[in-house]
Amino acid sequence: IEKDEVEALDYHRTFTNDITGIETLYGSGVTISNTNNALQLNYSATRAGVVDKSIDHKVASGTFEAVFTPAQDSKRFGMILRANANDQKIYVGTENNSSTWFWEYWNGSDNKWSSMFSGPSLAANQEVILKVKLLGTKISLWVNDTLVFSEIMSGNVPMEAGYFGFDKNTNAGNFSIKSMSFKEQLQSAS
Repeated sequence: IEKDEVEALDYHRTFTNDITGIETLYGSGVTISNTNNALQLNYSATRAGVVDKSIDHKVASGTFEAVFTPAQDSKRFGMILRANANDQKIYVGTENNSSTWFWEYWNGSDNKWSSMFSGPSLAANQEVILKVKLLGTKISLWVNDTLVFSEIMSGNVPMEAGYFGFDKNTNAGNFSIKSMSFKEQLQSAS
């Protein structure tokens, strides 16, 4: 490997006993713990982003997946990608009810979101598999193997590599994360 090359990561993490590297990236409204072989995220009503900083390098493009169980019907919960700060991230998750999905990004003072899409619900005590494929500005979401949307984001989309994790906003909620994974896709040189 040349010194300026980066190998694509194939990352998979379960939380049997170790949550080393799981940290709050922004906000203060979350308690992070390990219980029953899962990462426990207990959110207050204050927005917070939680990421895994133990990953070898930040990631810009690939397929990201999380398996988790919400303790309540959940709104305003989802994954964050290319996350570097509260004002630099892409959010993919539920809107103001547990079965409405969308993407939203922040890039400094720029903020844009998609239309709302109906999909499987984040229902209390039901395991969910959330999968997002992000390549450049193209973003696709599957919930429990159901394709919810596939779109091209427009505007000043954050393109810089960042952390992968979770974001909760607006109301309290508790989530048991069984695993998180991604398969990085490096952009080919033109």
